[in-house]
Amino acid sequence: MIGIFSCIFSLPVYILVNSSEETILPNDPFLNHTDIPWLNDFVIEDIFPVGEIHLIAGASGAGKTTWLIKLIESWMHGNSVFGHKSHSRPFVYISGDRSDAGIRRTFNRVGVDYKKIPIYSLKPADRTLSFVDVLKKLKAIQPDLEVFFVEGIAARVPNGKLNDYNIVSNFLLDLQDFCAQNGATVIGVIHTAKTKEGESYQDPRQKALGSVGWAGYSETIVLVETTEADRPDLQTRRITILPRNFKAEIFQLEFGAEGHLVEIKKPEAVSPGTWEKIKKQ
Repeated sequence: MIGIFSCIFSLPVYILVNSSEETILPNDPFLNHTDIPWLNDFVIEDIFPVGEIHLIAGASGAGKTTWLIKLIESWMHGNSVFGHKSHSRPFVYISGDRSDAGIRRTFNRVGVDYKKIPIYSLKPADRTLSFVDVLKKLKAIQPDLEVFFVEGIAARVPNGKLNDYNIVSNFLLDLQDFCAQNGATVIGVIHTAKTKEGESYQDPRQKALGSVGWAGYSETIVLVETTEADRPDLQTRRITILPRNFKAEIFQLEFGAEGHLVEIKKPEAVSPGTWEKIKKQ
């Protein structure tokens, strides 16, 4: 069957040819088949693809920053993360939610030398810039930067409107454009929303605080949570890795004597029962 459609304003007419094998639209200007050099590249294989926005989400005190700092240390030395191969790249750790002294105390507690980590604390002048402009500024200072770890990424949403779907989605779309233009990867840290008793999430990816746009426009979301709801005193944590295009995984860790999270249990099979448990927490 052949269908014909035309575009107004004297744009070309295209013939849409349907066959049992494929649909062909010759010279279609809307199809972008330009090569993406980093299409199959990763920061961490099957967890953080290059050129995307990823989130690490959890309640305050859950251990997001603790886990991230140790992840960075392991990753930058080429060590595997949860059995996944690491690909170290030029990076910067951006702090937008704590003082310089607070950053150093956290690194010291976790046992990582902050002097060996490229750290940028957001300045008052940065608050007048869009977050993409901040990243462009850092890229101009160090052109080879590829990975941006961002603490307090939600604070960079315009006017603090985390619940506004349009604002959050446009904020993330702007970041996506930056990533696509530069082959960059953004890994942001964000809080999770609180739930009332009896409430749950249809999709654990939607636990990020604010609009569902966070889940819709991010590639991989990592949840850092206590193993029992409303028990922040527990030393055990569950890490749930939720990639968009790869296998989901769940790990159990606990705070060791040195103050960082140590894996204590092999990955769980992500069964429907496991998801139901996670949804309710």
